[in-house]
Amino acid sequence: MLAPVVKESLQIMAGLFWDLGTDGVRLTREHRIQELSE
Repeated sequence: MLAPVVKESLQIMAGLFWDLGTDGVRLTREHRIQELSE
């Protein structure tokens, strides 16, 4: 009974970390471009 809850929680956490990683790359790239243009 607890296993499905744990599985779903892990899927949600993995999705959040994946989204943060993707956005982090984009934000870092934008920040570097701004620094170079100044």
